[in-house]
Amino acid sequence: MSSSATVARVAVLLLRVSRDALVALGIAADETIGFLSVFADETVRLARAVAFWTAVLTPLLLIWLLFQQSPVLSDPVAVLKLVTLNVTALVVGHGYGEPPHREA
Repeated sequence: MSSSATVARVAVLLLRVSRDALVALGIAADETIGFLSVFADETVRLARAVAFWTAVLTPLLLIWLLFQQSPVLSDPVAVLKLVTLNVTALVVGHGYGEPPHREA
């Protein structure tokens, strides 16, 4: 038996045990899915907020380092990492502050 088949069987077993445990506790699966959906939405909202403010503050950090004549700016790899951080934060933080899109 391959390792992927073993992982798949374990995953199916865990799902069955989880569903049975929820039923035994009297918790409806719909309530659990609803909770997980809200949790996922809030996690995405938090990640976007952190990314947005990182994208806002990273250029200010670069300007501050420039005025301090920091040796960090003499290292091209460090500058590339800061620019990469900024671009990544811009992409992830895009859409922060917009109302969430709800399906009807």
